[in-house]
Amino acid sequence: MGFTIMNPYKIQFGAELVPGIIFWGWNTYEGFENDVFNPFLYLKLRLVINFDI
Repeated sequence: MGFTIMNPYKIQFGAELVPGIIFWGWNTYEGFENDVFNPFLYLKLRLVINFDI
């Protein structure tokens, strides 16, 4: 989801909210069981500047 904050001539300022989730493997490459890192959700706030040429 995003929105434009300002849109002057040939430049656009905006922001985006980007949700996501990170999954970790059940086992490591060495064969150990992964009991440290659980899957988790995150939300990024990105500020955007676009230039039109």
